[in-house]
Amino acid sequence: MADIEKAFLAKLSYDYFVGDKPLSEKLIDRTGYLQQLGETLPVVCRLAYLKKNMDKAERGILSEQDQRYAVEFIGQLWKKQIFFPMYLCYRRWISKLDLMDDRCYIEYRGKEDSRVVIHYAIEREDRQEKEYRKEEMIHMYGGIYVKSFVIFYGERIRYYITEEDGRQEKLTQSSSLQREAMNGASQDNRFQLVNHMIISHDMRDDKTYAKLAEEYAYKDYRVRHLFTPDLDY
Repeated sequence: MADIEKAFLAKLSYDYFVGDKPLSEKLIDRTGYLQQLGETLPVVCRLAYLKKNMDKAERGILSEQDQRYAVEFIGQLWKKQIFFPMYLCYRRWISKLDLMDDRCYIEYRGKEDSRVVIHYAIEREDRQEKEYRKEEMIHMYGGIYVKSFVIFYGERIRYYITEEDGRQEKLTQSSSLQREAMNGASQDNRFQLVNHMIISHDMRDDKTYAKLAEEYAYKDYRVRHLFTPDLDY
């Protein structure tokens, strides 16, 4: 009976997470209940649970039980190399997610079996790249692809995305990213410190620059020596 119920939950969770269709709180509560019973839940059920609770997580009003399930789900998904920017909503309960907080993320929705490539060029005040670099975006789940960037003060990234479905390649999306577009990042992460160091240098504030450089060196050392990339929970 549990397998039938999990298959039903998986279908509705897929429609919600991938298809953006409504999903009731009762079904999310049922997902939590099955987790409490020790059932092995489909990946999409865990993703839907995290997506549904994003707002509560951002506002810091998750129940202790929801906090526990969120930590468990993110740990399980991370080990499967499935990462979505929405995980950052839960960083107050998972300190190692601060390592991902200094990046800007692009999500693209396409076909699961496509080859999705992002073409991008970095613009700075003193120079602009004429040639576009290109990288394959990583398929995470259900035709959703993710690419991350670190954007420093004074930088802007122009990009466009192509999708190849085996027969033809087509341009599907184009836009740009800039520093002001990065919202919600911690103010004391390493790359924020670099941004503030650049600003201090431009303003010839040597005292602030030296203080920030010392703080950056400490944080960089701590990240490299105390954290592991697999988020061992």
